[in-house]
Amino acid sequence: MFDLLREACRSAALAGCQYADARYLEIRRQRVSSRDHALSGCSESDDRGFGVRVLYRGAWGFASSPGGDAAEISRVVELAIRIARVSALAARTGGVQWAAEEALQQRFRSPCEID
Repeated sequence: MFDLLREACRSAALAGCQYADARYLEIRRQRVSSRDHALSGCSESDDRGFGVRVLYRGAWGFASSPGGDAAEISRVVELAIRIARVSALAARTGGVQWAAEEALQQRFRSPCEID
């Protein structure tokens, strides 16, 4: 997945975007409830998806999808770029002035203990 997201950013740069980022998010939710010291319900759900944000001529474009194959990533990159291009046409100011910054990669995992 990370190689596909890197390719998404590279595609946006080749299309003339000043900036691009692509993010993948996976969220797992678990809910457990009890009543009178007994388990009364539990559920679990997973959400996955990715988003692409681009800056084109000082205007932002964003698109996202729950899919994750190469064709869907390509479609979403193109959509984000189209949105940014149209936003750039409608901009009344000089647009966003972007400061140079090193790329940041982070992972966060909630602490978990077995009881």
